[in-house]
Amino acid sequence: MNIITRSILPGLLALLSAVRADAKDIIISNPQSTPRTVPEMVEVPADAFSGITGSNQDALFLCVVTPQGDTLTTQQTHDGKLIFPCPPLKGKETVRLKVCTTRQAAASQVFGRNFPERENDFSFENDRVAYRLYGPGTKGIYGYDMFCKKTPMLVLQRWYAMQCDEQMWATYRKMTRAGHKKLAEEMYNSVFSYHVDHGEGMDQYSVGSTMGAGAVAYMTPCDDKNCAVKAPKGSKNSATQAANGDEKSAGNAATSVAQGGEKSASKAPRLHYTGPFTSAEVVDSGPLRLTVRLTYGSDTRLLTIDAHSNMVKSTVIPNETTAGLTPVAGIAIHQDGKEYSIDGASTAYEDAGGMLIGCYMPGGKACYAPLAKVTSGATGHVMLAPMAKKRYAKKSAGKGEKAVPGEMTYYFGSAWTQYDGDKITSMQQWKDYIFAFAKQKENPLKVIIK
Repeated sequence: MNIITRSILPGLLALLSAVRADAKDIIISNPQSTPRTVPEMVEVPADAFSGITGSNQDALFLCVVTPQGDTLTTQQTHDGKLIFPCPPLKGKETVRLKVCTTRQAAASQVFGRNFPERENDFSFENDRVAYRLYGPGTKGIYGYDMFCKKTPMLVLQRWYAMQCDEQMWATYRKMTRAGHKKLAEEMYNSVFSYHVDHGEGMDQYSVGSTMGAGAVAYMTPCDDKNCAVKAPKGSKNSATQAANGDEKSAGNAATSVAQGGEKSASKAPRLHYTGPFTSAEVVDSGPLRLTVRLTYGSDTRLLTIDAHSNMVKSTVIPNETTAGLTPVAGIAIHQDGKEYSIDGASTAYEDAGGMLIGCYMPGGKACYAPLAKVTSGATGHVMLAPMAKKRYAKKSAGKGEKAVPGEMTYYFGSAWTQYDGDKITSMQQWKDYIFAFAKQKENPLKVIIK
């Protein structure tokens, strides 16, 4: 017996001794021919493991072990799933995982809560991205705000404590009243502003009265002739004209993108913003997944962020106040942005000066609509609207997520080119990431429990 075998054998024996004879294996297969490069969670029914631990909450005590002996953190979700990180899979690869009962407490890799100290925002994060949703105390701001994280550590608690430090603000006000406004600003920027990078990142994204970095709005009119159609070739160039603030070009670009080169629509699409949320309830709080249920005047939204992912899942259920309007998901296009584009039928991107923003909607259709005037630095929106349910069901038969009547599901995400970890440093890398993410959603893992 060599020294390597002697060193790992005791741990493996202890692990195997914790696996009951009636435990079940989880067999995971990658149906696509290419590797799954974007981190994702495996989801299995938690009640499939009933009786393994002798507890009426069996999934809470389970862990999952790879063939290499690595133990994967698990979480039981509010909707009855057991989730854990998918191990790396090559194209067409299958892996068999063991279920054990030696689960240990794991540090959470997600976080979110209301911040009543800051107008009741709801802010959330994982190890890669962070977002702010504006709460009941906010006026005139509608969209989703992104924070630029530089570190995989969870930072929001510390950032808000710093930004909302009343002693620091009292000092700031005292210095200002004493006629030292410039010195007070220098103190604010150097000591406690989260709008300045102190080594962990900062808040520098501009939202204002726009959809921001992936929010929901409602559109009228919105049909196959003026909104939910695939962008034509050359839309990227037209979009660049609009992003440069040329209102006439912007209007032409919107018509071109919306019409696919056909005759102009008789009436341009009009956006109806939804305002801030009225209530927020965390239903999953980690360690791997955070899910929050948000109530708006127009709809109910379930937002889910998983550890290691740059993307956030959003499920929107409109209410009767939006009858006759089409829900859309979108991102604001900023005047100083380097590039934006609409690629394919269901994805949209922007490079806002190193802040990379994106949306993906299974079965969605993309369009561009200009704003009447520059708002918070934005000149328009790239939006995704749901495809007609029958056409989407036919297109997606047997693959990926299905359209659910009365619901709209999409994903929004971001990356900062200055992130210290696994970097995404260019628009092309960001596009590649979202395309890989979309492909994995369209070709979900095959999971068997036996």
